[in-house]
Amino acid sequence: MFRSGKFSPVSGTDCVNYMLGVIVDGYDGNDPTGNPANYKGGGYYVDGAADIVYYVFPQKTRPPARDGVTGGCRSYAIDTSTNRFEIWGHGFETNDWGVWVKLFTQQCKMDTWSFNCGLGGDSREWTAFSETTWSYQEKCVSEGLTNVPGVPPGIKCVTHEGVGAPYSPGDITPRATHYQKVCNNVYTDKYVSRDALYDAVVNEFCPTSAGPGDLDLLPNNTYSITRRYYENTLDDVVVSIHFSAVTWIYIPQDECERYFLEIIDGCDGNDPDNNPANYKGGGYYTNTDSLGTDRTFQIQPLAFRQPASDGFWGKCDCEETKDKSGEHVNVITLTGHGFQSTDLAESCMGICIDNCSVGDWSFSYGLGTAPDMREWTTRFSTYAHRRLCVKGAMKKVEGSPQNIVCIGCAH
Repeated sequence: MFRSGKFSPVSGTDCVNYMLGVIVDGYDGNDPTGNPANYKGGGYYVDGAADIVYYVFPQKTRPPARDGVTGGCRSYAIDTSTNRFEIWGHGFETNDWGVWVKLFTQQCKMDTWSFNCGLGGDSREWTAFSETTWSYQEKCVSEGLTNVPGVPPGIKCVTHEGVGAPYSPGDITPRATHYQKVCNNVYTDKYVSRDALYDAVVNEFCPTSAGPGDLDLLPNNTYSITRRYYENTLDDVVVSIHFSAVTWIYIPQDECERYFLEIIDGCDGNDPDNNPANYKGGGYYTNTDSLGTDRTFQIQPLAFRQPASDGFWGKCDCEETKDKSGEHVNVITLTGHGFQSTDLAESCMGICIDNCSVGDWSFSYGLGTAPDMREWTTRFSTYAHRRLCVKGAMKKVEGSPQNIVCIGCAH
């Protein structure tokens, strides 16, 4: 990465020296207990003289490096005529989707083959399945596995009598070693809509803000990646990840999403009386990665709102008057709660203007007092006989309740 924003030539010698000599071979290694297979976690190196940052960052979460290279194999009957072979591993067959395992086991009269990446509690990070109607193929498969590049010694296929259930790669062992989750809850009257929050995290934050270039150094010598979304609206929210150290600061997108969803869908919800619209009050989720770095995933709504128990609603009031030329006009006042909370009513304005010839448009956020529990107010004028047009236009606004009626105005 060129920090100045200007491209400058990088010599092949410098590229090899910094990428391989400094990052790949200069980091990690020499740890037979914590990293016996000499895995590489990547990192970055800043060449200050050339104003260039060299990056190497793995993308996938894997079992702890201390597990080294492991593997296993078992066979079991899935019906009276078919045996299934389940082969798994960690630290080998990690870049070719099981090509070598398939090559050296299909000679054992296998009829089917599948390969899946997925972490398991026994340190596996992939699982291959083969099936055959031939009996006594365990020795053939075991001998075939010894020819797979990088395979650990001693793997043998163990026979399980009777009908067994295959291992599910969905049994995830997280990289984190412990965690703590705290929910703000919606009773603080600071919350955001679930869909808006999901979109900000999954489609904005996690794909673009999970690398070292996004780090901010905080006064207490910790680090943070912080983004603010829907600023100055009712769904105004700050999304952030805080790190206790900078030992390892790359977070894969799927891992980023998983921990934030622990807050989004693991807090609030399932409360039709007090939170019928499934609003989200945020909170934080802290875990410690395998290198000992505390990571806190935090969602903090900023705007005070009406109680979440109000759900979402809209109201339309119409007043007849005359303009300066004496023409009959309708003055429309729209109020609501729970929608139009992210875009300053731009979608409402666009639909109403396009369909109902409105003018004198105004919009403002502002909380009403009981019994008028509005969160925003829109006012505009339109020609007479446009009340039903406004009602129809409002129903087209995304997220608006469909029972809106315009009260007042005979025309």
